[in-house]
Amino acid sequence: MKRTILVLLIACLSVHCGPGGSIAYNHPNGNNPDIPPGNTDNSDPDMEHVSIAYLRELYDNSEHFIDREIYIAGRIISNDYGGTFYKRLIIEDNSGGIEIRIDRENYHREDFYSSFGYLRVNCNSLILNEYRGTLQLCDHNMAAITADVFPTTFKKLHDPPPSAPKSGDPMTLTISEVGERHINRFVRFENVRFSTPLVPWCENYEITKRYFVDSKRDSFAVCTYPRVHFAYELVPAFSGNISGVITVLDGDYQLELRSNMDFVEIR
Repeated sequence: MKRTILVLLIACLSVHCGPGGSIAYNHPNGNNPDIPPGNTDNSDPDMEHVSIAYLRELYDNSEHFIDREIYIAGRIISNDYGGTFYKRLIIEDNSGGIEIRIDRENYHREDFYSSFGYLRVNCNSLILNEYRGTLQLCDHNMAAITADVFPTTFKKLHDPPPSAPKSGDPMTLTISEVGERHINRFVRFENVRFSTPLVPWCENYEITKRYFVDSKRDSFAVCTYPRVHFAYELVPAFSGNISGVITVLDGDYQLELRSNMDFVEIR
């Protein structure tokens, strides 16, 4: 009799508990394969691993203070190399991407933040806030995350987490496919040409948009900031494939290049 009760107790625990005896994480949207299970990092069993898409869902059109022991883990798809993404770090996992404000310049020189490296971000006590249409992860004062909390906020991962893309290849899209789920994702558009070639990417030291068109004659903007190193080089006149990160400015989707090498001529 005692043996029968023990077997039943073990069976119940196996149903209600996840790996290692921790309570399994149930996402409010159900069993989504893109949502990683909780506590995938055994070195921190008290923290829960959630997807970037789930983190973004916590924002409800007003600043959201994160008061839970949760973290995200993904691949770094942009840093400030070449003057791009100034004090902004963007990571993505298989569910989405998010922009993180950090109070550090030239951070691309540190191996910790190299493009296509993997990073874990502890989100407890951070704030989700929107600036000009872009959802950002900020510190508790809605400012950039400062160096004094880097050690407790960021952790470099030497191996890709299960939730992260396995390669550095961008997601290939057509212009007509771009939607909210692609914000802060590394993407590529194929066989495009700029409407106004042989002009500087930036004019009059202002944020400038240059538009490219695809074979369906749909158009999309490349947004370039004056501080970018290639800002005053000329927009190419040839057809090619263009890669970059989808961002939002005042409600409009746009592409930001990581360098001028993100436009590759089709030969």
